[in-house]
Amino acid sequence: MAKILTAAQQIGDIGEQLVGYLLTSRLNIIYRPISKRDTGIDAEIELTELQSNKNYQATGIFIKAQVKASANKKFKKGQLDIKLSKNDKEYFTESLNLPAILFFADLNNKEHEVYWAEVIPNKILSSNKVTIYESNKLDLNSLEKFKKIESFYRSEKFRDLLIDLYSETINTLKSHIENNSDKDEIPRLIDDFNDDLIHIDEVHRLSYLRNLKSKDIPEYENVFDDRLKFVEIKSNLKDVINSTLNTKGLSSYDSYI
Repeated sequence: MAKILTAAQQIGDIGEQLVGYLLTSRLNIIYRPISKRDTGIDAEIELTELQSNKNYQATGIFIKAQVKASANKKFKKGQLDIKLSKNDKEYFTESLNLPAILFFADLNNKEHEVYWAEVIPNKILSSNKVTIYESNKLDLNSLEKFKKIESFYRSEKFRDLLIDLYSETINTLKSHIENNSDKDEIPRLIDDFNDDLIHIDEVHRLSYLRNLKSKDIPEYENVFDDRLKFVEIKSNLKDVINSTLNTKGLSSYDSYI
């Protein structure tokens, strides 16, 4: 039987090729298509940075990409809602471990423009859709926005990691305190916690410093309060552990590090 290429498949292929071409030619982004396995992701993109020799270096900053294309969908009042399948929704809300962007290839006219929106899991849970705005066209300004999306996503992950580290440590600490025979383990426990805390804090600080290069992007200006919030959370967690030690008549946190 002859292999059939449907009109929908053809439009989809054109859309993916167009997005890959524009990301590479306009923004010098590395575009890596992913084999079709109905995962909700069509490609992985890696951001690059211009070097002094005018070459572009891969940064190791990755973002997942899904591509939608249409020759008949039109923006209404400057926006277009892209409905997600059940599989796409489940993937974006349960399995995604990197930030994601949905690209829309508009094939209505000869210009064939591409628009995009960040995929935000919490919004998908309630709406089952991603809204694309006509003002958010793929252009030179998109690169810095992509960087901000990735940095903000990573900062949220850092906070989650910090809370998880604290929860594990405080539970183990309380267990050791209640079991007098395990008190000798407390110095090691505090020391390990502090080492992990220093590492997480340093990586978060470097991410924050990179954010400062793009501080003129109003859509993500709240990211610049993130460093202060992170430091505040870190301080509060140390205070709680210190309080737990003091109530049991043990030495303070700083005496163990």
